[in-house]
Amino acid sequence: MAKSIWLPIISLICIESLECGCHSSASEGNDAGKNDSGRDAAPNDGGGSDADANTDAGTEDAGEDAYVDPCADASPPDCVRYVNVNVPDGGDGLSWNTAFRTVQEGIDSAYQAANPDGGLFDECDVWVAAGTYYVYRDSPKNTIQMKLNVSIWGGFNGTELLRCKRDIKGNGVILEGNNPSANERVYHIVTGSDDSSIDGFTIQHGSSQSDDWISTGGGIINYYQSPRVSNVIFTKNSNVAMANYHSNAEVTSCSFIGNWGGIYNNQSIVVITNSDFLWNGDGYLYGDWYYGGAIYGGDARIQGCVFLENGADYGGAIGGAGTLNISNSVFAYNSVVENGGAISWNGTINIVNSVFAGNQVEINSPQTPKPGGGIAGGTGLIYNSIFWNNFPEDIETHYTFYNSLICQSDQIDELKENFCEDPMFVGTVLKPNGWPLPLDGGLPDLHLREGSPCIDKADDSKAPATDIEGHVRVDIPGVGTPGAKADVGAYEYRPKE
Repeated sequence: MAKSIWLPIISLICIESLECGCHSSASEGNDAGKNDSGRDAAPNDGGGSDADANTDAGTEDAGEDAYVDPCADASPPDCVRYVNVNVPDGGDGLSWNTAFRTVQEGIDSAYQAANPDGGLFDECDVWVAAGTYYVYRDSPKNTIQMKLNVSIWGGFNGTELLRCKRDIKGNGVILEGNNPSANERVYHIVTGSDDSSIDGFTIQHGSSQSDDWISTGGGIINYYQSPRVSNVIFTKNSNVAMANYHSNAEVTSCSFIGNWGGIYNNQSIVVITNSDFLWNGDGYLYGDWYYGGAIYGGDARIQGCVFLENGADYGGAIGGAGTLNISNSVFAYNSVVENGGAISWNGTINIVNSVFAGNQVEINSPQTPKPGGGIAGGTGLIYNSIFWNNFPEDIETHYTFYNSLICQSDQIDELKENFCEDPMFVGTVLKPNGWPLPLDGGLPDLHLREGSPCIDKADDSKAPATDIEGHVRVDIPGVGTPGAKADVGAYEYRPKE
């Protein structure tokens, strides 16, 4: 029988506010405005506004002189339609002063200007000013229909002339699935399209389980369509926030927070980059069991992602079948009832420079816990990764490990330069025991301390050029093995100045 997962009280509070800062994975700098993965709660093109883009990498690695103003050579796009819920009806959408009031009006007008059958432009933007936009008009089937050659951008205050001046965090735009006058929600807040993008929104309260067409994808449904989805927060959507059917959707810098399942993939190959999956529960219902609290389904490439405190019956963070390629990612404190605390999989998993810490299979008294606290099922190759304090064991089936920290005796092969030592994280990873942990909803600091056995122990030929935070993996003179560059795990060691 399926069981809904537990969520710590602090997690529920953070889900409501979306302004969490309980713990950050970052060991340096100001954590204000961070969610509990250590990233910005409302991700952006590198900062609070587009004008701040690329400042982090420049100031951290090359000094202040590396900063380049992204607006320096910017010019307005040839085609823009403006949307502002706070203006009077009747606008033509051609300026902020005459903006449309609904997002769909903006999309429809932009498509007329950029459609491939006689449009004047190759593409057209829709700029959306701060506010809450209710998708429900007269039916739960109401949706925001994306269209070919149209890009939808949020984060404006209603005066900007350049897109790079928008501020996603300061000018939040909510696409709301609730009916404001009745206890009813739309089935799919957004419906995707090929050659289109959506960037800079919060999508919340979609509820697809009652749809007699497709009962997944309360936030966005991509049916034989492959949009680009960036800088979007999906929260409190039910029956999975994003559903991909025969789709090659691209997901970049998004946050999936407190949904009834994060992403569902069916006959799809999805690329997910620099995104966070926090406190998503249950996932996809298959038969009597829930699979993949954060992601369920087929092939995916996952890069630079954080999976924290997700849960299901099988695969607390990820469940399903196919081929997974994972790099520079973190799986922490995910939990299941049956097996695969972090991942339950039927197929191939290839993992590079990632961390699996504190994931568990819960004890259902009087049963003993089933295996696979970190990973259950599947097979594949694992390079430069850390498996630490997963319960009751790190991994159920045999994977081939290289240059990795793992203490499960049947997986240690010194000929492949694996080792079992305390990784010496900056933070403490609690050791699960099969029962809900007394967590505070935050990610432990998984940066490496000075003297960590993981420093310079990776196979440089397999390691990504940068770590999960975008820092270049370089040899640090006087630290670790001379000439070696990459460290084991998702975070490259960076000595404090």
